[in-house]
Amino acid sequence: MDEINNILAGNIAELRKRAGMTQSELAERLHYSDKLISKWERGDAAPNAAALWQMAGIFGVPVDELFTGPGGSGGPPRTENPPVDRKKRFLVASIAFCSVLLVVLLAFDITWILGKPFWRSFVYLLPAVLVTLLVLNSIWNRGKGNHLIIALLIPSVLLTVYVMLLPIQSWQIFTLLLPAEAIVFLSWLLGKRMGIEK
Repeated sequence: MDEINNILAGNIAELRKRAGMTQSELAERLHYSDKLISKWERGDAAPNAAALWQMAGIFGVPVDELFTGPGGSGGPPRTENPPVDRKKRFLVASIAFCSVLLVVLLAFDITWILGKPFWRSFVYLLPAVLVTLLVLNSIWNRGKGNHLIIALLIPSVLLTVYVMLLPIQSWQIFTLLLPAEAIVFLSWLLGKRMGIEK
């Protein structure tokens, strides 16, 4: 019983800290004294069933995780991921993509002002956008789905090289497409088998 109390005590303290709450704030929300919360976190006392249900609701976890941690591991329970602010992400992505467009247009405008408009500068737009998307996805989604972005990036880079070499017959560059895509797919498959990629 002492072991369960110790796990419960550690989990309550961990969840409270992750929620950014003091013992007094938790006590106020539960309508108990902060001294009692302190006893729970030291393992000197255990909360009743009603308090357990209230805490589970406050921390956003199932009640059993207060005793066992995620998946019954006995470790500290997980907290829910903070809600994704989709509007902020959309604005950040929009700023990033507009910045890429600005650089490409700037390069084109400079060549146009100099009297030799370089229309091919727009070919850089798609790979640059995909690289930006790859970076943002790596930050926001921890790389989940990066293999799809890379699979699109490869042909866009090859197309860019082809267009840049246009006066020369350079269609042979596309022979790299199949082995490059195979590497991306096999790497994703290996990551999935090793549990790295979901």
